[in-house]
Amino acid sequence: MGPYIKKSFSLWLALLIALTAAPGCGANAAKETDSAGSGGLQANGSLFKVRAVSYSNNLTAYVNLLGIQKGIYAKHGLDVEITVFAAGINSLDALQLDQLDIGSAADFAFLNRVASSEESVLRIVASNGVIAPDSTVLVANSKDIDSIADLNGKKALVGIGTVGEFCWFEAIKKSGLKQSDIELVPSEGGASDIALLSNNSVSAAWGTTKTLQLLKDAGVEEAHAIADLSILDSPTVSIVVSTDKFINEHTKEMAAYLLAYAEILDLFEADLDGTAEEVHRLDPVIPVDEVKLAYNTSGLNFDFRAENLKAMQAIVDWGLNESKVFKRDYNVEDYLNLRALKEAYPDRGNYK
Repeated sequence: MGPYIKKSFSLWLALLIALTAAPGCGANAAKETDSAGSGGLQANGSLFKVRAVSYSNNLTAYVNLLGIQKGIYAKHGLDVEITVFAAGINSLDALQLDQLDIGSAADFAFLNRVASSEESVLRIVASNGVIAPDSTVLVANSKDIDSIADLNGKKALVGIGTVGEFCWFEAIKKSGLKQSDIELVPSEGGASDIALLSNNSVSAAWGTTKTLQLLKDAGVEEAHAIADLSILDSPTVSIVVSTDKFINEHTKEMAAYLLAYAEILDLFEADLDGTAEEVHRLDPVIPVDEVKLAYNTSGLNFDFRAENLKAMQAIVDWGLNESKVFKRDYNVEDYLNLRALKEAYPDRGNYK
């Protein structure tokens, strides 16, 4: 399958995704941002307003906090307005309703949403890193559950339309169970999911190490991980998403956003401890260790390659022919718009 690879994203209590970070963006990003200057700056000297996504307890939140407070977005000519969502699929909905300019999601969430309508305005701006397999885990709330097979006859949470739906399908298939052996209950995300796991209304859910900690804080000491994204045959990729109209009309501003974001990530790469401390100083509610964990289990390398296209097309084929969850067949290439990526990084986006 397709924010974050530092050395290896995501997101997710509602089985999300979403992502951010960047080894490949490191030194190159710093050099390119210097040459790009204030790419979003308007002719009259005003900043260009961009409505961008963020996810709580996720690297996107910390990057955006630094970008705004340290004036990095402004240096690139941008006035970035942040909207916080629970999951990547929510940002896709906001994009379609023209409530957002730049979103992010896991590959499956994007492909599933596009499959629902031939008139979709959503376009892939770039892939932004493979989601680290151990950053997303299948959390069970009892020591009696050691494997997916142990969930036979039990209930579990699923984020409909998110990558979690894909994970469940593959996990159940590989466990030897039938899809009907586990009753999947639609997730509402956040505190609702923790409550259902805590009172044993459900037995498992896809989440993160943060999910595990929240469960333990709620008194579920037996909570533990029984699987992660390594059960998938190909890695899950996080992608940056916008609309065809916004990319075409504001290519330079979109490119400026990518370059500014990469510059902020360079701060983490250069001094993770110091940058995590700075995030904590800006918002004392955010623990230093949580910032460091988010960076180390995330990653970003803005690009789009042949292997990304091939893996995504395979998901479309799976959704249409195997799981039957997609409503129509289509070519993923028709939903690419890499103009901003090419503007920011001319040597990237060579998927053919």
